[in-house]
Amino acid sequence: EKINTTQFLDASYNLCVTVYDACGNETSRTFGEYLINNTPPQKVENVNGTVISAVKAVLRWDDVPDDDRSSYSVYRIQNGTPTLVAQNIQTIESETGKLIMLLSELEPQTTYSYVVSAIDQCNNEGEKSDVCTFTTEEDTVAPVIINPPAAARVKSSLTYKAEAVDNI
Repeated sequence: EKINTTQFLDASYNLCVTVYDACGNETSRTFGEYLINNTPPQKVENVNGTVISAVKAVLRWDDVPDDDRSSYSVYRIQNGTPTLVAQNIQTIESETGKLIMLLSELEPQTTYSYVVSAIDQCNNEGEKSDVCTFTTEEDTVAPVIINPPAAARVKSSLTYKAEAVDNI
C-alpha cells in the first residue's frame, strides 16, 4: 500500500503492520525506522559568473547549510524559463570553498543568465537562486591557416584543401 507522507511532519516514524486472516487470527510486525523529509534545502546564495573567454565562463556559489543537501542543479534562463543544463553538481573550488561549474561552448558576445538550486537526499529541490547574468567576451582573434594548399600548375580546374585553427 502507498502512504502519502506529505501529511506528516518531518520526523522519524516506525511502520507497524497488522494483518488478519479469515478466521480473525492476527499478526503484527514493526518495520524499520522511516525518516520523512518533505522540507527542501535553503535557497542558494551568492551565485556569480566569471567570464574566462568568448566561449567559457565559471559559475560559483555558496554551499547551503543543510545537513542532508546532496547536490545542485544549474538552469539557464531562456525566454524567461529556467532550462536544466546540469544536475548532481558537487565540485568545490579549493581556493574559495565555493561550489563551481565550468560553462563551455558558449557563444561570443552573448548575455547568459543562470540560476542554481540545491537538492537534498530525498530529492526535495530548494528555491532557485537569484538570477546571475554575464556577457561573454567578443572573439577578436582571426583563425589561422595552418595547412595552405601548395602552389602548382593546373589546367581547367583546381582542387585544394586548406586547414585552419581558431582560438575558440
